[in-house]
Amino acid sequence: MQKITLKKCLCKKSNNHRGIKIEKVEDLELENDGSFIQEFIHNPLLIDGYKFDIGLYVTLTSVDPLRIHVHQSDALLRFCPEKYHPFDQKNKDKYVVNDDYLPLWKVPSLSKYYNDLGFSFKDTLNAYIRSLGKDPEAMWDQMYLTIVEVYRSQEERFVKAASHYPHSSAFFEMVRFDFVIDSDLSVYLMEANMSPNLSSAHFPPNRLLYEQVIHSVLRLVGVISGSVDSDLLHPPSKDALDMQVHDKDLYVFPETCSGDDCSSSSSCSTRKCELCKHCLKQSDLEMLKGAWLEGARQFATKRIFPPPVVRNEAGSEGIQYEGFSDNNRKMHEWYRGKCLMDVSWCNK
Repeated sequence: MQKITLKKCLCKKSNNHRGIKIEKVEDLELENDGSFIQEFIHNPLLIDGYKFDIGLYVTLTSVDPLRIHVHQSDALLRFCPEKYHPFDQKNKDKYVVNDDYLPLWKVPSLSKYYNDLGFSFKDTLNAYIRSLGKDPEAMWDQMYLTIVEVYRSQEERFVKAASHYPHSSAFFEMVRFDFVIDSDLSVYLMEANMSPNLSSAHFPPNRLLYEQVIHSVLRLVGVISGSVDSDLLHPPSKDALDMQVHDKDLYVFPETCSGDDCSSSSSCSTRKCELCKHCLKQSDLEMLKGAWLEGARQFATKRIFPPPVVRNEAGSEGIQYEGFSDNNRKMHEWYRGKCLMDVSWCNK
């Protein structure tokens, strides 16, 4: 196997996913518009000699507060069409995943899991990584944390943009985050695709993944429903909505809210009492109803922000919310309260 050292090289790429090439730092032309640079990962994890990337489908369901969900039941895996070694920077098929990529089912070490045993793309990758004596869970957690960091870094811009619309809650966006991992299972974000390809015309076996992603997103945001006969464009009546989620379903921290400290209206200025019934404004109730309904419709998705509540830590007081907006903090406190009352809410 040829040993290569590319730590001081960068990958240059245009905004339209074309023109990718590896260059030394001193050869970069930084004044060019419409292109950007990325560090070249010199030790990518290879499977049967092939480099690959991982695509995660992520849905933003609320801007203020932020609510972010990831399609967790599966992921898109795409392999470079040629083996990485011996490395040749002029041969992009060795290190760039293009439209005509090598599909997972043609990679020998993975085909037995996918073709013979019928596992999903994600479970196939997990099984392979475990066969190496490594735990893949930390890898996925790194990806989820990276996604959250990206959205939180742009949170102010999202809130400002949404403020121009009369109904900022009537919004959702699904994107695909693409990652590459190295031989130590460290995670690197490559890009976020705002309009990911969901056509299986080129690779028909991808159809099920794409259909599941679409179904999960539409169910999560309420465009399709499994119960009340309604959708996002034809909202249910108040009676029908109450049948799905009523104000009584939203109240949390009964022990705290029933105490003397939270009995007066002046107590609403304290964080301890702000989620008690008499402190909740109509806008708060609408925000919480949206979160409740998403929890009921999660299906194959997982909420990654606000972060899931750990049951044995749900009772912790004085949680630090540094960097959280008021609505983000209030949203997480509500999830914590629901977890304390009903364990099934701890992972929603």
